[in-house]
Amino acid sequence: MLLFASCKKDGKSPSKPDPQQPDTTGKTYSVSFNVGIDADSRLGTGLKKNSAKIDIQATEDIKSVASYLEYYVYNADGKIVSTIIQKAQTPNFGKISDTFSAGEYTMIVWASNTQPTQVSGDVVYPQGRDVFYKKVKFTVSSTSANTQQILLNRLVGQLQVKVLDTIPANAKRLTVSVLYDYGFSVQNGIVDGNPYKLDYNYDLKTEDIGKPNYIATTNVTNTRTSGFSVQIVCTTADGTKLSNMTVNKVTCQPNKRTILSGKIFANPTGSFEPVFNENWDPAGSTIEF
Repeated sequence: MLLFASCKKDGKSPSKPDPQQPDTTGKTYSVSFNVGIDADSRLGTGLKKNSAKIDIQATEDIKSVASYLEYYVYNADGKIVSTIIQKAQTPNFGKISDTFSAGEYTMIVWASNTQPTQVSGDVVYPQGRDVFYKKVKFTVSSTSANTQQILLNRLVGQLQVKVLDTIPANAKRLTVSVLYDYGFSVQNGIVDGNPYKLDYNYDLKTEDIGKPNYIATTNVTNTRTSGFSVQIVCTTADGTKLSNMTVNKVTCQPNKRTILSGKIFANPTGSFEPVFNENWDPAGSTIEF
């Protein structure tokens, strides 16, 4: 629970009403939010060293990972009282100023690296985007001005496919499909909505041909423990399949990386079941299939 104490706008000496009681004066109070990213949701660690070599909580500037933000506030009766949408070009992106009467509120903020295009009611379908979320209750009262930092946490997991064998000369596209992905509920940040096949196409470049260890990466909203299947298909320019592989029982966790690593051309129609989760940072092990 956040407590916001703010000066009254009329400049008079403030009274001290009970924030649990409805405000019948009609006065409003200014509050501000600075939205950032919890460093643990950005780098796999929430600590860094300060100048004295002491661990301190680290945060990330939201502009380093997001270009789209939605903000909602509900009153104690569950009615929406404020909505703000920000984009990368918005001045002071991630900084929100608002006004409320004294009382109890619930705030929801979510952000993504680019704006999702598929929305159904309160369900947003990221379709491979990086998404961060926070829901928090706060109280507005009438004593002194305040600004609160809000740190968002990553909702999605990352799926990485590493092709260990050499890319053939006639290979033109690698398609990684998740069967099935979902959206998330804006109301609670939980996996929700209808299942759909998430396809990610990677056009192979000249510099990829003849080399091993090609890596394809996407984000997955489906972090349910029941998991999903991953289909890996490589095709030529005319659509001929060079490989068509399925990896079953894959799971992703929020802010964790699942790595699938193996050969797709030596056994182009195989079916495997490897899963490995690690912190979302550059270091870590892989598991072969």
